Amino acid sequence: MRIVFFDDSLPFDGSTPDNRPLGGAEKALAALPGALATRGHDVIVYNRTPDAVPVGGVRWQPLSGPKVTSADVMVAFRRPGLLDESMSAGRRLLWATAHPSYLHTEAADALLIRHGAAILFSSDAQRAAYGGQRPNLVIPPGLRMPYLAALEREEAPAPVALTTVHPGPELEWLIAVWTELIHPQLPQARLKVFSALLARAQRGEAIPEALHGLYAQARLAQAKGVEICDPQGDRRMAEEYRAARVHLYVPPMEDLINWTLMESQSCGLPAVALARGSVEERIVNGQTGYVVPDADAFANVAAQILSDDAVHASLSEAAGDLSRKRTWDQVAGQMERLLGFEDEAAPLPGAEA
Repeated sequence: MRIVFFDDSLPFDGSTPDNRPLGGAEKALAALPGALATRGHDVIVYNRTPDAVPVGGVRWQPLSGPKVTSADVMVAFRRPGLLDESMSAGRRLLWATAHPSYLHTEAADALLIRHGAAILFSSDAQRAAYGGQRPNLVIPPGLRMPYLAALEREEAPAPVALTTVHPGPELEWLIAVWTELIHPQLPQARLKVFSALLARAQRGEAIPEALHGLYAQARLAQAKGVEICDPQGDRRMAEEYRAARVHLYVPPMEDLINWTLMESQSCGLPAVALARGSVEERIVNGQTGYVVPDADAFANVAAQILSDDAVHASLSEAAGDLSRKRTWDQVAGQMERLLGFEDEAAPLPGAEA
């Protein structure tokens, strides 16, 4: 089958995540086409890549260049307007990778109806938040190769926590919890804050004025073990996850997929997260980490994981269990089944009879 993806976000291709950091959604688009190509499909991605390049059997093509005229499946990445791309397609999907509130507009609904498109979600929380009438299906994302290795560790890591929370109120809250509640219990512990924007400020580069207060807070917290770090490509980020002791995670209310939490769990890194969004789809509460309701509980269990080797070892082993590692090949196989690739007459899940 020919499967064609359209994306107008950033310049990247299937090899980019190994070499530089990308958002979880972009990494998903970098991975799924290759998995489908490996399963024998003819796969093309049109995006902002500057040059045509083959990666893992996928043809990555500039969005501004010539395009094929037909496909069995056309996938519009994130933006409903891409469904209007002029080509003959047996089926059209809108792959939604953010909070689905943007789909509740007349324009988005009209595009979905006009093209008979179904929505592809990445979590049950996304589908629940959508609550709309258009046909949809849920296919949880997979993991790229650097996160799939079996967990091998002879001794407990040093008391290092990390966070991948985007700069904003959630990170302000987390740094305050660290400095006021966790650091007094464990003055030797460190918190590594992976943030491209804060790392840019640390190098003396300009950042949005709205983040100046957060950066000042993070700088002051360096005296209490906080470090500002540049995000890394997947290979080095997987190493960071395996070398840390706990992932402290405070998702924004609109984050319903929690990409980095899925990756860190696979690396055997226990997590402590506030009960929001889809965290309970990523963490097995009490087994691979803890989902907590407030600052006191957050600080207490984080301190326990940082200081108690036995607690850490039990959570880490469960988090990194091979049975929990979902590959992109499994994602591609699920997509084939849900789209009825083996039976062209099969309806999309959620479609009205």
